Amino acid sequence: MKPLVLIHLHLPAFLSAVGVVLLLSNRHAKQKYIKLLGVLLFTYALLHLTMFLLFIYFRISPNYIATLATMIEFPLISAVFYEVTTRKKTPFIIISVMFTLLALCNFLFIQKEQINSYTMTLESVIIILYCIFYYFWLLKELPTERLHRLPMFWINSGWLIASSGYLFLYLFTAYLVNVLKSNLDIWVLHNIFKIVETSVFVFAIWVYNNERRVAEAA
Repeated sequence: MKPLVLIHLHLPAFLSAVGVVLLLSNRHAKQKYIKLLGVLLFTYALLHLTMFLLFIYFRISPNYIATLATMIEFPLISAVFYEVTTRKKTPFIIISVMFTLLALCNFLFIQKEQINSYTMTLESVIIILYCIFYYFWLLKELPTERLHRLPMFWINSGWLIASSGYLFLYLFTAYLVNVLKSNLDIWVLHNIFKIVETSVFVFAIWVYNNERRVAEAA
């Protein structure tokens, strides 16, 4: 592979690893939603490495790991929004369970080894709704007047930007695959959105660590 292709392919996982290292470098107690974000980033980096190795050595389609990653990451994302908004846990559990069951059915019986665009489209729609819900919650509760110093504001923004891109991408998956015959374009565009998403997460973690240092120095 060309160097630029390799950089583009692995940059999201590298940024995820950077985020995990930044979290671990902060020895102080962390809020639960930040810990969940750390677990999410670690999981993504681990699954990306697994996907790459399985493809390189065994030629196993990355679609399998991508689908598994979606089913793992969605409940974690739901848990982040629950922890931040402190709403009732039941709706988030129901949404997560229903999503996982639908994703599993789609994988086993409908799209199978293909790109599971139905699952990823549904995930994007729900995350966008989560993000809108969080912004309304933020306007109502207003935990701080300096939103740029609120890590979850950046995390939410990262999800909203990336999920909007994913939604547009996976709505046109059938056209890209069946008409343009280009699976590679899908993963190239997906990685661009993932780079944006993980970059914003790393920045949010930096904001969190910086705010903790300022609070301790005060």
